[in-house]
Amino acid sequence: MIVFLMIVFYVLATNSVAKLGEDRLCGFKRLFWTSLVLTPLIGLFLVSRSRKLTIQELQTNAIIKTNLESTNRLNTNMTEIVRILLAINLLMFASELFLISYGFLPYLQSIVLNSGLSQSYQFITYQFLHAGLPHLFNNMFALIMCGPVVERYYGKLKFILVYVSLGVLGALTQIYCNEGGRIVGASASVFGILALFAIVDRSVIKIGRKNIRISLFAIWIILIEIIETLKFQNDKIGHFAHIGGAVFAILFFIIHNYASKTDRR
Repeated sequence: MIVFLMIVFYVLATNSVAKLGEDRLCGFKRLFWTSLVLTPLIGLFLVSRSRKLTIQELQTNAIIKTNLESTNRLNTNMTEIVRILLAINLLMFASELFLISYGFLPYLQSIVLNSGLSQSYQFITYQFLHAGLPHLFNNMFALIMCGPVVERYYGKLKFILVYVSLGVLGALTQIYCNEGGRIVGASASVFGILALFAIVDRSVIKIGRKNIRISLFAIWIILIEIIETLKFQNDKIGHFAHIGGAVFAILFFIIHNYASKTDRR
């Protein structure tokens, strides 16, 4: 738990330093990843050495950003919370490799969600652990592709609360439907984000003469997962957690949409 909290604090410090570069030549994105790798202290040094952007440069950047968001093309430019989640997952995976290499397995076992005996905090920490590079890559790719759209739709606070909550609810679904075993990974949260993306995204891609909704690929992934879940295979994959994340995401959308309409009356 201590390592997890240290990584979260480190990433948040990195994000704070990167914000100082928003109006400077170094830029937020470049400064974020540089500070993440080289520490926020190096990031602060780079900020001090980078010149401020002129008013004309700031206005040009604002126009480019507005034009990008107003089109019907998929906007995968990473938003703040998606970037933070990605960084935490990457650093946690690096920590996993380090702890496994040096025999600190008891620590990893303390933050993995064990359906037989679980601490409350493990419902959070398990979401940032992954069983191998392919597992990490698949989840983070889906988060990068779909997360920014959902975050822009709901805002930063709702997005992070929904993301973490879907991970918890997905884990509870897995435990209830298929007791036994350990659960790791961001898949429950990511499948929830996929479901919300499929509902709220309106971007299209032109194939021949037809405009095809990009969100169809998210629907396809969820349908495949439903089929895999119905097979009831003992493949050590948390299919019920995935479906649970998607189902609760749909319920969240319905409740949130109803509440929003009620507030407007």
